[in-house]
Amino acid sequence: MRLFILAVALLGYAAALGVMSVDLGSEWFKVAIVKPGVPMEIALNKESKRKTPVAVFMRNGERLFGSDAVTSGNRYPHNSYRYFPLILGKSIDDPAVKDFQQKFPYYELVPTERNTVAFKHPEGDAIYTVESLLAMVLGHAREIASKFAEGPIYDAVITVPSEWGQVERKSVIAAAEIAGIKLHQLMNTNTAVALHYGVFNRKQIESKAKNILFFDMGASQTTATIAQYQIIKGKTETAPQVAIKGVGVAPVGGLKMDLTVRDKLVEKWEETKKTAADIKTQKTGRAMAKMLVAANKAKIVLSANKEHMAGVQQLIDDEDFKAKITRDELEASIQGDIEQAMEAVREAFKSSGMTNDEISQIIMFGGGMRVPTIQDALRKELNGAELSFNINADEAAALGGSYHAAFVSKVFRVKTMFIKDAVQKPVEVRFERDLEPEEVQEDGTTKKTIKRTLFQKMNPYPQKKAITFNRFSDDFSFSVFIDGQLQETVNLAGVKGAHENNTHADPKGVKAHFRMNDSGILVLESADATFEHEVFEEPEEPKEEKKAKMPDIPDIDLSTLEKLKDKFGSFFNGEDTDGKTAEQVLEELSKAAKEKKDGEEMPAEEQAEAEPSTEEAQGEPVAEEKTTTEEEKPVEEEPKTEEAKEGEEKPAESAEPAEEAKPEEPKKVVKKFSVNLESSAENHGLEFVSGSERESINEQIKALDQADADRLAKEKSFNDLESFIYDRQDKLYREGWTDAISEEKREEVAAALTAASDWLWDVEEPTSVTFDDKLAELKTLTRDWERRYDEHEKRPEAVERLEKMITGMRELFLENYKNQTGEGLALSQENVFELSEKLDKVADWLKEKTDGQAALAAHEDPALKVMDIQVKEKTLANAGEVLYKKIRMWRPPKPTEPPTIEPTTTGEESEEVNAEDGEEVKPASDDKPAEEPTTEKPAEDTTHDGSEL
Repeated sequence: MRLFILAVALLGYAAALGVMSVDLGSEWFKVAIVKPGVPMEIALNKESKRKTPVAVFMRNGERLFGSDAVTSGNRYPHNSYRYFPLILGKSIDDPAVKDFQQKFPYYELVPTERNTVAFKHPEGDAIYTVESLLAMVLGHAREIASKFAEGPIYDAVITVPSEWGQVERKSVIAAAEIAGIKLHQLMNTNTAVALHYGVFNRKQIESKAKNILFFDMGASQTTATIAQYQIIKGKTETAPQVAIKGVGVAPVGGLKMDLTVRDKLVEKWEETKKTAADIKTQKTGRAMAKMLVAANKAKIVLSANKEHMAGVQQLIDDEDFKAKITRDELEASIQGDIEQAMEAVREAFKSSGMTNDEISQIIMFGGGMRVPTIQDALRKELNGAELSFNINADEAAALGGSYHAAFVSKVFRVKTMFIKDAVQKPVEVRFERDLEPEEVQEDGTTKKTIKRTLFQKMNPYPQKKAITFNRFSDDFSFSVFIDGQLQETVNLAGVKGAHENNTHADPKGVKAHFRMNDSGILVLESADATFEHEVFEEPEEPKEEKKAKMPDIPDIDLSTLEKLKDKFGSFFNGEDTDGKTAEQVLEELSKAAKEKKDGEEMPAEEQAEAEPSTEEAQGEPVAEEKTTTEEEKPVEEEPKTEEAKEGEEKPAESAEPAEEAKPEEPKKVVKKFSVNLESSAENHGLEFVSGSERESINEQIKALDQADADRLAKEKSFNDLESFIYDRQDKLYREGWTDAISEEKREEVAAALTAASDWLWDVEEPTSVTFDDKLAELKTLTRDWERRYDEHEKRPEAVERLEKMITGMRELFLENYKNQTGEGLALSQENVFELSEKLDKVADWLKEKTDGQAALAAHEDPALKVMDIQVKEKTLANAGEVLYKKIRMWRPPKPTEPPTIEPTTTGEESEEVNAEDGEEVKPASDDKPAEEPTTEKPAEDTTHDGSEL
């Protein structure tokens, strides 16, 4: 039983091993899954489509997603929420929100308590924040993935636009949590596309760097990305790496072009309209929504044709719209948008510091790149470079995200590909310090604002960095700016106490440790006050003694051994060593180790001072402030004193004889230690989604989910009841069914079905339980009728099957074994008699019941039931199986042979007999070989005492 439970648990665990990625765009989202046996596949929605609109429709208690929401939204646009990711993480006063309101005037936008954006629903007082709508969409994406994978999926990687900041990213994380998704990481869309290319072109990646430009025109923006592919040596393995070297973003995409074409069609409508109604000021916005659909269709058609007849039926006041638009008109109207899109390419080259000649390939991605004039403009911008279309323009980001989801989940074994993304918005730390008396300004200013860049634009991440404040001995605060906007103020407490409690040590500043994690979220991990003090350290006797015994072996670090391992290994393997002896190879190792120690320095990026901002560069030099930022190393090594360094540089001193060595005095070394500080942050930007707001959104979505479940259950119950009524009304007059019911019963059933049909449309506020109860009532009324029909249909086949079984068993067992006698038989006569008796009883029973059934009418309860026939079949089958096993296991007894007496003959007689047969016979000899004479001395007689026996 335990094994069974364990097996079931393992099956359930295996079913939940799948992971997914969601490519979240402003207009569409794609879902890709990875599960055991299914590598990186796009999940199809219920319409068997590979991409789903980002849309939520709510009206009259009904909530729809995807294509259904878009279709219903064409009639009721103010009830259909679309393109809301464009204003995720924006304040109500943000220019992006005003632009959104201008594009979609039929939405009523209201501020939240955090001053972010929410939609006021036209029905009632319901308000839906952007985060709640996004959580609904992500929940729908998880349902698509789970249904396609035929099992629950919770783990995910979500791709987002690369220029999204801290608020947008944290809002997505909150929405994913509300949707029940275990989010492993947020991944930039352009990085996911670059990863997808690298995965499927892994063999083309070499140690020499290769730069590729990805041009992505989506619905709301255009992104140009320069990715560099190269094989590098990591900490544990050598593998390909994709590094983002340059990114440019332009706020123009397919949606902006659609809106431009829509305005062009509106102009044509104004020229030919026959009504005074103004579609621009229509309260419902239905006419403008229809025009937007027509504009999108025109853009798609004109990408392959030179002209198109755009049309909208019943645009407004029952008036139809129809107008011809040509490709030349389309290109002329979107020329400004195209020029703006090319700015993204220029920015990508500028941020990477590269030129066209350093790009080996240009790859197109996104739906907007299908417009021919976009391609022509890009070729012109890149001096006629060839464009490549060798990745899936719609699915590359989702597939790349699913590959990374499989990698970070640790459930699947995938080939390593290192990823280095790039910071898009610079991060700066600002703080104030008191000026020295000689530094006080003429205007009396006693404080100075210091600025330090923590992360520059295009710095790689994930990465840890620390900033050191050298001149603070009391509690202080500093501010974090992202892209020039004040993000938060951090207050550090405990600095004064740390200094007061460690007066014996020298303060070396306060360090704040930051981390830009894989999701692009900036985190202050810790802060500490650092001190140094001198201590006396006893020499390590075991180590010195070991060196004294082996004076010729130097201290060799791992990197030196790594560089010379091939040469040293070839010496021991007997390969070509240029005639060098082991001592010469060891001498080379010693020399390399010494050079390593003499010239060892920290990497430039780890010891470099933070770069001052422009304002600070105009003032005092950076060296004066002594505030630095540095990349944090995995393990910080304690600095060594000069005495320790000298001891390492003179290993020959330990070569003196041990008896002449003087006892070493304790060495004075400098030790570092740190004291953890308390930090608190005050947010100055938009507040993130709080715990209470998450609970509120959770309750709101749970109520909507329950309403959806109740509605679907009611619809299913209604459909089941309606189908039952129509089906039974038809069967009342169908051949075969009419014979199974009496005339009186038919009238009763017909009346009940008619009444139920009328009741369906008259019942007030029905629920699924109401319809289920009515269905159960009708099934009870028609149960006997349906059972008689089933018996009438299935009985002949069951009777024939039982008769064949009786005949077959008689032939198999009775005819073959009834006349056998004797011992050792497979079946005894008693077995045969018992089976014959059973067959006779069943045959008599069947004849009796068949005769009785023949005397009954079809609408009367049957005398011979199919179930009873099946019971008899099972009884005979069990009896036959027992006899068959006896026959199969039976083996005939072995015959007993009389004993034979062999005549005794001499060896000579045997030889004569064999000789008569014509065979060459050798004289018989003993089996034992002849004993050879021995020259060994015979053993002497030995006596043993009783203790040995």
